[in-house]
Amino acid sequence: MKGNPTIVIQNRAGGGGNLAMNWIYERARRNGTVMGCQTASGRYTEWFVGDPKKAGLRANMEEIIPVMFTPVYSVGVARKDLDPPLNKLEDLKKAKTFNVGGFRADGAKDLKFRTLFELAGVKFKYVTGYQGSSDLLAAFLRKELDYIDGSTPFYIPRQIPAIAPGVPAREFVKRLSGKEPSGPLWQLFQVHTSYRQILAPPGVPKAAVDAVRSAFVAVNNDPVFRAEYKKNVGIEPGMLTTPKDIEKAMVPWKTAGEELRQFRAKYIEEGRKLAAKR
Repeated sequence: MKGNPTIVIQNRAGGGGNLAMNWIYERARRNGTVMGCQTASGRYTEWFVGDPKKAGLRANMEEIIPVMFTPVYSVGVARKDLDPPLNKLEDLKKAKTFNVGGFRADGAKDLKFRTLFELAGVKFKYVTGYQGSSDLLAAFLRKELDYIDGSTPFYIPRQIPAIAPGVPAREFVKRLSGKEPSGPLWQLFQVHTSYRQILAPPGVPKAAVDAVRSAFVAVNNDPVFRAEYKKNVGIEPGMLTTPKDIEKAMVPWKTAGEELRQFRAKYIEEGRKLAAKR
């Protein structure tokens, strides 16, 4: 950034990110010298289709200024030694048992794979309550689970056997169901899309926001950074820095509406009843 300012990082953990977001909204200086950095997608989901009061989210996410978004890609892996064996994607629908693991019924991870498999017509046994990605991976390796997913940086440094070739979510549903994904299940999947974000409190001057965005544009175009990013994350960096691109990413949240809020609440309760506790 111009002037080479000193960057001070303060960790405000707790509440799944809600405590930090509340602090940014209520207490952070609004002169451009304080911004938030977190995977705040869950805050947007909670605000637009969840129950922010129950979750303890006081920050009005419609007033928070989105400065930069970068997508968080999840990789889903399935064992090939299913019964019958998984040799191609379509074999998932033939599996006699297919155990799928998650963290909690109201979490983004669980909601995403449940909606995806239901849209695709894949029958599965839902097991939740695992304590983090390492716990899931251990269960997968000891054949307790047949499917897990997680962000690309988690999988790159690890040797994970029995991975079936993957496809993007939309193609996954289309290939297995024979139709384009649509309806409330697909909406629910989309509102749980994950981004790591730089966010500013309301009222920050446009010049300050533009300065930070310009810095991210520069680093996103730097060949050394791009090579290092791909090495560690497994994909090319794809930062969203223009208002138009960020607004497009926010469409699923802003167009959700009360009907999806109610559908999500009901779907979470169904998941709690469906889940086999670990």
